[in-house]
Amino acid sequence: MPCAARTTVNISIGSLIFNILPVNGRLPAKTESELSPFRCGPKRGIKAGFNFLNTSRIKTGGLVAVKKHKNGYSIKREDFKGFADLKKQEAEYTGARNPYSINSFLRVLSSIMISRHGGLFVHASGAIIKGHAHIFAGKSGSGKSTVIKNMSDAVSLGDEIIGLKLTGEGAAAFSTPFGGELKSPRKNISVPVAGIYLLKKSKIEAVEDTNAGYFFSRFLRCVLNFSKEEDYVQGIVDLGAVILKRVPLRILKFKIKSNFSSILKEV
Repeated sequence: MPCAARTTVNISIGSLIFNILPVNGRLPAKTESELSPFRCGPKRGIKAGFNFLNTSRIKTGGLVAVKKHKNGYSIKREDFKGFADLKKQEAEYTGARNPYSINSFLRVLSSIMISRHGGLFVHASGAIIKGHAHIFAGKSGSGKSTVIKNMSDAVSLGDEIIGLKLTGEGAAAFSTPFGGELKSPRKNISVPVAGIYLLKKSKIEAVEDTNAGYFFSRFLRCVLNFSKEEDYVQGIVDLGAVILKRVPLRILKFKIKSNFSSILKEV
């Protein structure tokens, strides 16, 4: 019996194209569903080979270890190992055929690659109102998903990981396949940023301007950074500083059942 043809899955995240090639078997159905809105035509991009281990005993989860090597980074966790070659623009995954494992590897890989092209990933949710993105940064439990669920007239950009990138003299936000409580976005979207907000649960509803110094340190805690390598970290810090200089920075005070669309009408 002839072997089944291997199919390359081409996806676009931000300004980057990834050519995902499962070497021995298809991607899990859940992974294909999550990536579906981000699929694009056959374009040359970062080649990422996926080798699936034939075992069900692999424990998923744990901390990701990212280490710098001559031409890139190794990426390792209990359930997978891989690398990102920055020079050749190639990557490889060896590990569990598990949607959670694959999603985690792609999250690390794409965050490393996008940082080399004027972009970064942020723990945030995002809403598009009148063609512009409002970004709500915060760690787990801060209210990112709550904001999106209580937006009556906005298009969701995502509720877990949002991409930010430099564009001309401004900045743009883009959706990613890495969804949270509300699952991954249904569209691959990139729009100009109208403002970035830090979330604060309160007894009142208000949008307040804030100074860059206060905002910057708190914003950096929300930026995805998997490497401790000094040059990489400094690059993320410098890029974050440039992005924040280009957009309005605000504090969003809210109640659990706030109507966020009404609050933002005054912005």
